[in-house]
Amino acid sequence: MYGSSIIPASIPYPFQWTLDTGAVDAGVTTESARGYLRQVLDDQDSIIESMCVAATSQIEEEFGLVAIRRTLTYTSNDWPWRQQPGAWPQLQIPRAPFVDGCEIESIKYYDSNGTQQTIDPDDYTAAKTGTHGAAAIWPVGTYQWPQINRNNNGRPNAFEAIYTIGYEDTDAVPDLLRLAILNLVSEMFRRDPRQVNADVARQIRQQTHGFIGSLYMTSNAFLRTI
Repeated sequence: MYGSSIIPASIPYPFQWTLDTGAVDAGVTTESARGYLRQVLDDQDSIIESMCVAATSQIEEEFGLVAIRRTLTYTSNDWPWRQQPGAWPQLQIPRAPFVDGCEIESIKYYDSNGTQQTIDPDDYTAAKTGTHGAAAIWPVGTYQWPQINRNNNGRPNAFEAIYTIGYEDTDAVPDLLRLAILNLVSEMFRRDPRQVNADVARQIRQQTHGFIGSLYMTSNAFLRTI
């Protein structure tokens, strides 16, 4: 995934980024989906399993989530910070939730000499923004984010963060997210794709938002704009 947008006012050119989200794992088990669909036999498990992955992927993209924990790599052409009044700029990285067990594996940047440096983990700390929010990263003590080499305002990987995000397993997925995935699987299972027009697609999206909007919309609103 990649994109371009204007983030902090201090960057005099479009903020560009890429996000490698890796392979999506289903946020629900095939067995739970079969039960939700009232399918007694397991002869369609392979189809249901594929739909579970597809539904999870669709919801992840819609809400800026990762359902089941995996490692992401985020790069950008400058520090992805958000300035908070009276505080050092905090770095914000895409996708949520940054829950217990998630971690920032590394933060790297290119210095003024064009050499890639790795920031000491003791120089920053990370915490989630909201109960099911994304990660915000702050410098510790007197440490300040160093000057970054943008390579004539165009180095695409001047900043790199590698981190884990998402719930530990399907048992840890919140009930509302689980229901949203199962509901979407049900829609996929019972509808002929040729019958899914714009109105039906809008209705399905509204159902999904009804399930999990209260969990994720507030804390992750900006993540879906970058």
